[in-house]
Amino acid sequence: MVSASKTKQIKEFLIYCGCGIVSTAADAGIYFPLVNLTPVAAPLCVFLGTAFATFVSFFLMKPFVFRSKDWSKQVFLPELIRFVTTRLAAIILEVLFSFVTVTLLQLNENSMRIIGWLAIAIGNYICAKYIVFKYRTYR
Repeated sequence: MVSASKTKQIKEFLIYCGCGIVSTAADAGIYFPLVNLTPVAAPLCVFLGTAFATFVSFFLMKPFVFRSKDWSKQVFLPELIRFVTTRLAAIILEVLFSFVTVTLLQLNENSMRIIGWLAIAIGNYICAKYIVFKYRTYR
């Protein structure tokens, strides 16, 4: 039998995955057309797609994944700042990954983007759970 606490953790993770799919689709909607249809360099496409997806992600994950329902300025702004700060670190890592793998190593930009997404998704979940929304998780 699965405990209530374990069930909550599984549910949170599954909702996180669903929100992540929507955020990734928003990212892809920016990234793939830019990288494949314009002369914009892959690292800049990564930055633009990820920046857009960051805001989509915050507004989905705050209420649905981490059950932070307080939209008052005292709660909302610190959460947004922590979220954007942790995601900015992720964006920097993704842009560096893209620069190394696509620009320097000449690997396929589409494949490298998908690999980058998987690695960053794990880091983003950990940061959101233990830094951004840590005071409201499992309430």
